[in-house]
Amino acid sequence: MKDYKKFAVWVSKQAGKALMSHYGKTQKLQYKIKTNFTTKLDKQNDVFIRKEIIKYFPDHNIYSEEGKDLF
Repeated sequence: MKDYKKFAVWVSKQAGKALMSHYGKTQKLQYKIKTNFTTKLDKQNDVFIRKEIIKYFPDHNIYSEEGKDLF
């Protein structure tokens, strides 16, 4: 899958499905930095998206807001 736009749309839709499956449900917030909050679901989607980028574009560098320390 070398078409970047096609990949971006696909991976976004997959992550969106995970987010929507939790829509309207209470999420436990984790305190990160003064006013920055994150949920377990945020981190799970971050890991999913980064794994997919690595799988399809192994030579690309990744900077991620949620998971700087996961890879």
